Amino acid sequence: MVISFVLLLVAGASTVQLVIFTLLFSFGGGVMAVARALLPLALFSPAEYGLHSARLGLPQNLANAIAPVVFTAILDHASAPIALTVCAVLAALALALIMALGLLVRRAATPDRAAAIA
Repeated sequence: MVISFVLLLVAGASTVQLVIFTLLFSFGGGVMAVARALLPLALFSPAEYGLHSARLGLPQNLANAIAPVVFTAILDHASAPIALTVCAVLAALALALIMALGLLVRRAATPDRAAAIA
């Protein structure tokens, strides 16, 4: 998703660029949908999946509900490049947070070396 926004911002809005943007954005959305469905299962037991899936999904659902209003306000009061920049920054932030979460999960899954030595 980050690449799709940056590409559209840098390369401009030609027909080819819009098609490439749509493909990259759709691919990113698909990856996010799969991650949203599988992330709770990777982090929690199958018995806790429903509870934690709902807890993780609520903020995302609220953000998805308010996003069109905020995006329209940015377009109305600023410009399309600023709106695309905001989208790129938010997508990069989401990517960084998911990578940080993955790092935390890996650290939690590997036994502590000090405990293993003792």
